[in-house]
Amino acid sequence: MIAKGVVAASAGNHSKGVSFAANLLKVPATIVMTQTAPISKINATRNYGVEVILHGDFFDDANKKALEIAKAEDKFFVHAFNDIDVISGQGTIGIEIFEEL
Repeated sequence: MIAKGVVAASAGNHSKGVSFAANLLKVPATIVMTQTAPISKINATRNYGVEVILHGDFFDDANKKALEIAKAEDKFFVHAFNDIDVISGQGTIGIEIFEEL
């Protein structure tokens, strides 16, 4: 399923992480961001070569749209925080960065 692509919703930071990973794995990504997301985060996300869709003023609006896209296009949905793998990654990234320094 991941080979078809990934979809995520974000107000900013999650979008960059998913976009980076998708780019690294060479899978297509669609990121739905709020229309109120900072332009710097929107541009940083686009710089990874992913599709960015601006939808709604609140995270829940973007999240709902992302879920609709994932279902309609049979793509893997990467939740910003309600996913055990995402939580695990967020819990270890600081240690990984520290070890690289």
